[in-house]
Amino acid sequence: KQWYQRRVRGGEALVSCGIMETLLRIVQWRSTNKSQLTFVTRSVRLIDLITNMDVTTFTSYSGLNCLINRLQHEVEICKKELYEDSVADELPRGNERKDEKSMDVAPEAVELSFDRRLSSDIDGPTDSEGNSKAFQSSLKSLNSCIISQRAALLKSILNFLKRAIPDQLFSEYIRNVMDGSLPTSLKHIINKAEYYGPSLFFLATEVVTLYVFHEPSLLSSLQDRKLTDVILDALVVKEVYVTDR
Repeated sequence: KQWYQRRVRGGEALVSCGIMETLLRIVQWRSTNKSQLTFVTRSVRLIDLITNMDVTTFTSYSGLNCLINRLQHEVEICKKELYEDSVADELPRGNERKDEKSMDVAPEAVELSFDRRLSSDIDGPTDSEGNSKAFQSSLKSLNSCIISQRAALLKSILNFLKRAIPDQLFSEYIRNVMDGSLPTSLKHIINKAEYYGPSLFFLATEVVTLYVFHEPSLLSSLQDRKLTDVILDALVVKEVYVTDR
């Protein structure tokens, strides 16, 4: 009881001091220094604490879009890291001239290649050889996983969304939350569970299930964006390995 009272008093003090705008600016600040991700993570946790008592200031500064955009930004970085790892694994197998040419690939070709990889992961293997390749790729992915600072930031944002979706204070803002980049970010986290780890995988899945539970009429829009296909594929085909994260 004393801990709860101290938490309430601390939250009220944060609400009254008008720190929300500063915290959201920290979330929007995109530094290339990985060690500074910790400051963003702490800001998200403070925002989560403050919005338990007051969401007016948070919504007036478009805080929900700010967090979703930050989630998208971090997932895009993870996509690039995954693609660079896959290219590094494939380079030794090709000829030297092909290796030199592969370094000059246009950005459009890189994006198309990544989309094909993602679609092939969703479709799943079709024969024994495909199963073997999928198993080998999953083992390789264990060697490359998300850094702990970025994982903590993504976890804080997903925990916020998990709490906000059933909250009546956010009801009018949550309904259209899946119209933007959020489904794409969630798809990548769920589809690349070996990279993100079991904690982020289950959090992303729980965010989707909570949204469908509270907004069942919008399930068709998630199906159109193939989000449900990725979840079913992950639950049936993929193995979520237990890690120390």
